[in-house]
This record gives sequence, structure tokens and C-alpha cells, in this order.
Amino acid sequence: KYASSKVHLTQPTGGMFAWMTMPEDVDCDVFFETCMDRNVGIIKCGAFAADGAGAGHAFRLSYTVPTVEEIT
Repeated sequence: KYASSKVHLTQPTGGMFAWMTMPEDVDCDVFFETCMDRNVGIIKCGAFAADGAGAGHAFRLSYTVPTVEEIT
């Protein structure tokens, strides 16, 4: 809803994760650090590569929400 039309977000069909792919001109390291600074947890796609490589422009997002009991 709020992302640029250049950002591709997968439509989840189950589970609690979605993949977001950023445009090539986005500095994904800066984006990652900005998210972390704002307490938004994302995981770089390289974490899911068998060889640990993969400095691509994709991230795994979690879209679960804690319950009221977990917050209080």
C-alpha cells in the first residue's frame, strides 16, 4: 500500500513471511540498517543462500502481529 510501485512484494498464500524485492538503484545495506534502527526486523536474502552469498535486492518480511497478552 505504501511502497513504491518499483518494489515487488510477493502475495503470501500461507505462513507468516513475504518476500520484498527492491529496485536495483536502492542501497539495500542502507535500507536494512534503517529498518533495524526503526525496530523493523527484516532478513537479507543472502541468509537463505546455501553458500551464504547473495547480496541481492530481496528481503524476507514477517507479517505476524503479537497478541495483546504478549505485549502487556
